[in-house]
Amino acid sequence: MPKSRKSKRKAKSPKKRLVLEYWPDKPIKKASAQFTGLKKQWHGVIMQELSDGTVEEYTIAPDSPIFLEEFLGVLKEEIWNLISENHENCGLKIYARA
Repeated sequence: MPKSRKSKRKAKSPKKRLVLEYWPDKPIKKASAQFTGLKKQWHGVIMQELSDGTVEEYTIAPDSPIFLEEFLGVLKEEIWNLISENHENCGLKIYARA
Protein backbone atom coordinates (compact mmCIF):
# COMPACT_ATOMS: atom_id res chain seq x y z
CA MET A 1 0.00 0.00 0.00
CA PRO A 2 1.49 3.42 -0.94
CA LYS A 3 2.36 5.94 1.74
CA SER A 4 0.33 9.06 2.21
CA ARG A 5 1.84 12.10 0.53
CA LYS A 6 0.38 14.47 3.08
CA SER A 7 2.98 16.71 4.58
CA LYS A 8 3.44 16.31 8.29
CA ARG A 9 3.43 19.51 10.29
CA LYS A 10 5.58 19.99 13.30
CA ALA A 11 3.95 21.25 16.44
CA LYS A 12 4.82 24.91 16.86
CA SER A 13 6.58 25.86 20.04
CA PRO A 14 5.60 29.13 21.65
CA LYS A 15 7.81 32.02 20.57
CA LYS A 16 10.08 33.71 23.07
CA ARG A 17 9.94 37.48 23.45
CA LEU A 18 12.83 39.43 24.97
CA VAL A 19 11.50 41.26 28.01
CA LEU A 20 14.55 42.44 29.92
CA GLU A 21 18.27 42.61 29.19
CA TYR A 22 21.08 43.70 31.50
CA TRP A 23 24.80 44.17 30.86
CA PRO A 24 26.96 46.07 33.38
CA ASP A 25 28.41 48.49 30.81
CA LYS A 26 25.09 49.28 29.05
CA PRO A 27 21.81 50.85 30.21
CA ILE A 28 19.21 48.35 31.35
CA LYS A 29 16.42 47.49 28.91
CA LYS A 30 13.40 47.49 31.20
CA ALA A 31 10.33 45.33 30.86
CA SER A 32 7.20 46.97 29.58
CA ALA A 33 4.38 47.51 32.04
CA GLN A 34 2.26 44.80 30.42
CA PHE A 35 4.53 42.08 31.84
CA THR A 36 4.86 43.26 35.44
CA GLY A 37 1.46 42.10 36.66
CA LEU A 38 1.20 38.85 34.70
CA LYS A 39 2.12 35.31 35.58
CA LYS A 40 4.15 33.93 32.70
CA GLN A 41 6.45 31.07 31.85
CA TRP A 42 9.76 32.95 32.03
CA HIS A 43 13.07 31.86 30.54
CA GLY A 44 16.28 33.40 31.86
CA VAL A 45 19.74 33.18 30.31
CA ILE A 46 22.79 34.16 32.34
CA MET A 47 25.97 34.63 30.31
CA GLN A 48 29.54 35.15 31.47
CA GLU A 49 32.76 35.64 29.57
CA LEU A 50 35.76 34.05 31.23
CA SER A 51 39.23 35.56 31.18
CA ASP A 52 40.34 33.09 28.46
CA GLY A 53 37.60 34.36 26.10
CA THR A 54 35.12 31.48 26.41
CA VAL A 55 31.48 32.26 27.08
CA GLU A 56 29.35 30.15 29.40
CA GLU A 57 25.56 30.29 29.34
CA TYR A 58 23.18 29.10 32.03
CA THR A 59 19.45 28.72 31.47
CA ILE A 60 16.91 29.07 34.24
CA ALA A 61 13.21 28.40 33.72
CA PRO A 62 10.57 27.80 36.40
CA ASP A 63 8.24 24.80 36.21
CA SER A 64 5.07 26.87 36.40
CA PRO A 65 4.06 30.44 35.54
CA ILE A 66 5.16 33.05 38.11
CA PHE A 67 5.28 36.84 38.36
CA LEU A 68 8.26 38.68 36.87
CA GLU A 69 9.31 40.11 40.25
CA GLU A 70 9.46 36.59 41.74
CA PHE A 71 11.55 35.39 38.81
CA LEU A 72 13.96 38.31 39.20
CA GLY A 73 14.43 37.32 42.84
CA VAL A 74 15.28 33.76 41.81
CA LEU A 75 17.75 35.02 39.20
CA LYS A 76 19.49 37.30 41.71
CA GLU A 77 20.13 34.33 43.97
CA GLU A 78 21.30 32.09 41.13
CA ILE A 79 23.68 34.67 39.63
CA TRP A 80 25.87 34.62 42.72
CA ASN A 81 25.96 30.79 42.64
CA LEU A 82 26.77 30.54 38.91
CA ILE A 83 29.13 33.42 38.11
CA SER A 84 32.77 32.60 38.80
CA GLU A 85 35.47 34.84 40.20
CA ASN A 86 37.48 34.97 36.96
CA HIS A 87 34.80 36.39 34.66
CA GLU A 88 35.46 39.36 32.40
CA ASN A 89 31.87 40.33 31.62
CA CYS A 90 28.48 38.93 32.50
CA GLY A 91 24.93 39.61 31.39
CA LEU A 92 21.36 38.53 31.73
CA LYS A 93 18.42 38.16 29.34
CA ILE A 94 14.84 37.34 30.29
CA TYR A 95 12.33 36.03 27.79
CA ALA A 96 8.59 35.43 28.08
CA ARG A 97 6.80 32.65 26.27
CA ALA A 98 4.11 34.21 24.09
